[in-house]
Amino acid sequence: DVRNRGFDGLMIDWWGEGHPINAVTLRIQKQLALPHAKPLTFIIMIDRAKSAEELLGHIGYCQRQFFADPRYEREAGKPLLMFFGVGGTLQASGMEEAKKAASHPAEGIPLERFWKSTEQLESDWCDQVFQWSDEFKAGCDPRDPYHLERVGLFYKTVARFPRKKAVGGFCPSFNGTLTRRKAWSLGKFLPSDDGLCLVERARKINEVIPPNVTRMQWVTWQDYEEGSAAEPGIENHLSVSG
Repeated sequence: DVRNRGFDGLMIDWWGEGHPINAVTLRIQKQLALPHAKPLTFIIMIDRAKSAEELLGHIGYCQRQFFADPRYEREAGKPLLMFFGVGGTLQASGMEEAKKAASHPAEGIPLERFWKSTEQLESDWCDQVFQWSDEFKAGCDPRDPYHLERVGLFYKTVARFPRKKAVGGFCPSFNGTLTRRKAWSLGKFLPSDDGLCLVERARKINEVIPPNVTRMQWVTWQDYEEGSAAEPGIENHLSVSG
């Protein structure tokens, strides 16, 4: 399905060697190793680490299991390693400690929020940043219903650091009205408007995207925390009854 939709690879939200997600990741790795006319690459996104020591354990496992894989995504020969939430827990000092202690260089892509990305782009440990969903936290702004101003700020900030690269992002909608963990996403929302959000965001990105944005991510963890597939962004409301 991912291949047929035209994607080039997968970013896997990963919680550690002993977590059930790793069992799924290993199966994905085996599937990607099979010969195919449309080869896919993959990137690990470390989601949890309570200390620099734990993070080093995660990185060490990734080095042994994933980084040497020919399907693993690289930038200038170095494996790309993403972090979701880890930078906010360990802060810049902890991330710098982990990066220096790692036996092999891994480019770090830090936290998802714009202001965190701005802060971390200025840190030596941070080599790249990525854009997330940029949804509203407490109701949509009718003057800017698709949060285009915030989307534009991400790319304008990335442009200020031309020596560092970034991964842009498409998010066609976000619905946190029905969620398992209230602290994470309750109240977060971004209207789809039958694909208009996607179209307008794409138009905005096209206007401001700088050359150091090398990849685009399709944000899929957008509805009720279920990790949805890349759902169609445009609906036509046609129905068939018989």
